[in-house]
Amino acid sequence: MVVTVPGLGRLFCTQNGGERKDRVTRNIVQWLLRRAMKGAVVTFETASDQQFWVSRQLVAAEATIVTNGAGIDFSLFPARKVAPAEGALTVLYAGRLLRSKGLDVVLAAAELNRSEKIRIWVAGYQEADPDALPLEELSNHPNISFLGGVADMGTLLAEVDAVVLPSRYNEGIPRILIEAAACGCVPIATRFPGSLALIVDKETGFFLHSANTSDQAEELSQLLQELSDDRVRLRKIGTQAAQFVRSNGFSSDEIAGTFCKLYKQGRAVVLSGAA
Repeated sequence: MVVTVPGLGRLFCTQNGGERKDRVTRNIVQWLLRRAMKGAVVTFETASDQQFWVSRQLVAAEATIVTNGAGIDFSLFPARKVAPAEGALTVLYAGRLLRSKGLDVVLAAAELNRSEKIRIWVAGYQEADPDALPLEELSNHPNISFLGGVADMGTLLAEVDAVVLPSRYNEGIPRILIEAAACGCVPIATRFPGSLALIVDKETGFFLHSANTSDQAEELSQLLQELSDDRVRLRKIGTQAAQFVRSNGFSSDEIAGTFCKLYKQGRAVVLSGAA
């Protein structure tokens, strides 16, 4: 049995550690995982998630392996080869419409944006989640364009300059950041293990360093203004991001090859390749 863990999610977020019901739920889930993972090979997207599971004895270290996310087909996300653009800087948030993924930060930054040189787009599907933002709030926001669900992300990203993901919970390596980097869009994110796998600050993207929502919104707003005023830097970092993901094992073919070896050869591959 091969089990894939794409991230730890909100349950194991350290910011949610205080609630008694959360602690009880985590203890129950961990007990169930210890029983269910016996004999399994477990793959992770970050070494941090791997270490979390191993430290809690949910799985033995020798039965684990780390991959670079789920991988993408680079032919669907071609890197742009264009001169520094004029006109509005286009910024995209794409993903689950959740506060904990930082959508509230994006909306707060949009409130601060009074420049016609910056336009902010939001894409995502409605879902039943207590953390989700109401569609009415997104549809009626005066400073964003709400696109709803988008199937062809490659075509959308071809029109985008930067992608932002100020997530506050335990992501794996977010697919949207890989896709954005592949297309030459500048990835902007908070610091978490999955974003650290992709972003070298100020070289292949940017981190938001502030600790709370309002300060992150201010920081994001200022960064977008700076990028809008310096298109040469914007394109340079976007080009470096595209080169980084293409040369560091983020393709779907490479990830699929890792899994095919696991399926064909079993535990021996994990023993030789465990991170």
